[in-house]
Amino acid sequence: MTESRTCKTPAGSALHYRVSGQGRPLMLLHGFGEDGSIWELMVARLGKHFRVFIPDIPGSGLSELLPDSPGQPIRIEDLRHPILDEAQKAALAHGESVRTELTVKAVLAAAVEAKG
Repeated sequence: MTESRTCKTPAGSALHYRVSGQGRPLMLLHGFGEDGSIWELMVARLGKHFRVFIPDIPGSGLSELLPDSPGQPIRIEDLRHPILDEAQKAALAHGESVRTELTVKAVLAAAVEAKG
């Protein structure tokens, strides 16, 4: 079962994300002009092995634009809290805290660079 959640970014914007499954954390990011729902068909399979986190990046789906951000790149910090914190807790339960944090940061950095 996929849970729909909303949190606040450090800038105060609402960030929507979905969480599903059990196991090691896995974050799936969508492209621009899409939202996290593009991953729904994959979640059933992936959720058997992973705790899947699927954010709607700012300005997409149910997530709000970041303040003063039109045309500005999305920063890792904008997506980090609390999604990364929750993913980190899931990783700790599986003994993978540092590797997971570095992997999530690398994926987010690549997404930000691709937008650039």
